[in-house]
Amino acid sequence: MFMMGTRAPARILQVVRQLASRDKSIIMELKKPQVVFFLGGPGSGKGTQSALINEKFGFKHLSAGDLLREEVQVR
Repeated sequence: MFMMGTRAPARILQVVRQLASRDKSIIMELKKPQVVFFLGGPGSGKGTQSALINEKFGFKHLSAGDLLREEVQVR
């Protein structure tokens, strides 16, 4: 059983390297982008959750509403 702890990231890297040395396709799998969508009504906490996910995991927050408003403003 694999236990998460302070050495977990090093162990994960070790396992990934071992697998990658056997199967090169795993490298392509690891390079796929991770996308998370938050759906909900106004004021439901989508932005708050996005900020927390960004802080903890380093994801980039893109707001569809902000992107659309910016696009309309440019035109």
